[in-house]
Amino acid sequence: MKKQILIIDDDKWLSELVKKFLNFEKFEVDPVFNFSSQDDIIKQISGKKYDCVLIDYMLVSCNGIDLGKKMRTIPDYSTIPFILQTTLPLTPQLSHELLTINMTYLKKPFKKAELINTIFEALSVDYEDIKHNL
Repeated sequence: MKKQILIIDDDKWLSELVKKFLNFEKFEVDPVFNFSSQDDIIKQISGKKYDCVLIDYMLVSCNGIDLGKKMRTIPDYSTIPFILQTTLPLTPQLSHELLTINMTYLKKPFKKAELINTIFEALSVDYEDIKHNL
C-alpha cells in the first residue's frame, strides 16, 4: 500500500512541485494550500489519515510549529511523522520546539533527494515509541 503524505503549504506552486516529486516516488500526496486559518486546515483534513505530514513554517494565518502542536492533539496525528520545511536556520530554540512535538527539520530550499531522504527517514522512526518516552 502506498504511503499517504499530507502537504500543508500556502504556496500552491511549491505544493504541486513537491507533489510531483513524491508521486514519482510512489507516494500518494494530498496538498492543502487554500486555507485562511488553522481551523480551516483542521476541517480540510478531518477524517483523513496520513503516514507523514510536511508543513511549511511560514503560513498565511499561523506558523507550522503552532499548527503541528494543534494537530498533535488529534488522535490520528498524535504519532505520525511531521516534517517542518523552512528557510529559518536551525537554532537551539527552534530545535527545542521541534523536539517537543516530534517534528523533523527540512531546510528550504531543498533538493529532491533531500526531500525524499527526509521523508523516508521520518517514516522509519517509531513515533509512538518516542511519544511514550518523553
